[in-house]
Amino acid sequence: GHVNHWMRRACLDPGRVLMRCLAFIFCLGLAGVVSACWGPAAKAEILISVNKSSQRVAVIVDGAPRHNWAISSGLAGGPPSGTYRPERLERKWYSRKYDWSPMPHAIFFHHGYAIHGTNSISRLGRRASHGCVRIPEWIANYFPTLVKNGDKVFVWNGKKEPEAITKNESMPVFNRVDPHPPSTIPTSTT
Repeated sequence: GHVNHWMRRACLDPGRVLMRCLAFIFCLGLAGVVSACWGPAAKAEILISVNKSSQRVAVIVDGAPRHNWAISSGLAGGPPSGTYRPERLERKWYSRKYDWSPMPHAIFFHHGYAIHGTNSISRLGRRASHGCVRIPEWIANYFPTLVKNGDKVFVWNGKKEPEAITKNESMPVFNRVDPHPPSTIPTSTT
């Protein structure tokens, strides 16, 4: 009844059909302008600062420190200092180069170098690895949820910052635990 009446009325009145079509097209155009102006929700900028001198890693979200943990980096000074982007994430990985050593929750950022979990908690806070950045495994479980492919990984020795940072900005050094940590991520490895 009611729908058929509307359809007959619309078919009989071409002006009404044209106005409805123009209104629909206008709304689509307006939606396009709105989405172009506001777009999708902005993604937070994540920086991972690996300080080989202090043997700490800091996670910085939109310029504010969020997490800070003890690490173990390479005995020979690795990984090399520089600015990198995560290349790939591997939930379970074994090093072919070092006798199939486990590298759980690995975030590869430069060739074979990665940030990954370890059960050798007693070695955190000093150099102990073949070159990767080791973090406690329970933190490594959550770490990939913080890091995306577009984020930056800064590896430095605490004295000379990577060149990409020295252009008008300096990398902050954070030696404290996040005062407002999320409840799901451990904040300290002492």
